[in-house]
Amino acid sequence: MGKKSAMSSIVKRCSLAVVLAMAALVPDFRLLQTSQPGLALIADLEGCRLRPYQCSAGVWTTGIGHTAGVVPARDITEREAAANLVADVLNVERNLARCAPVAMPQPVYDALVSFTFNVGSGAACRSTLVAFIQRHQWSQACNQLTRWVFVNGVKNKGLESRRQREQAYCLRGAQ
Repeated sequence: MGKKSAMSSIVKRCSLAVVLAMAALVPDFRLLQTSQPGLALIADLEGCRLRPYQCSAGVWTTGIGHTAGVVPARDITEREAAANLVADVLNVERNLARCAPVAMPQPVYDALVSFTFNVGSGAACRSTLVAFIQRHQWSQACNQLTRWVFVNGVKNKGLESRRQREQAYCLRGAQ
């Protein structure tokens, strides 16, 4: 492998703590309904990379799960990762406000945002999980999370772990 090839395969990770701290300085941060622990859950589950990569579904991704307009050859800064995180979570929240316009316990909401951040608003809004949310059936909604563990029809260990963590977080608000 040549020097250029070796350099392009280096994973440039970023500090979740730094990005979350910077996110709090983004002007639109105050508009978020997701709690600080909810944002930390998303960040921890997604991880943070400054160098673009293809996720398990083959989608170009950068920062903390950011997929819109990613340029494969362009690294980003932690400041850009923070701004993208806030914008992406606000977008998820806006979409959820349309398909699940109900007040819910904060841990349920945070887990729903994390799930939707990962699978996309279209899939989330069409899900049985959201149908349970609409009926205020919190524990049933939380228990739907572990069904979403497939990538292109194949069970994915990383998604199994993610969904278990989201479910445990969600169930804290389901009592």
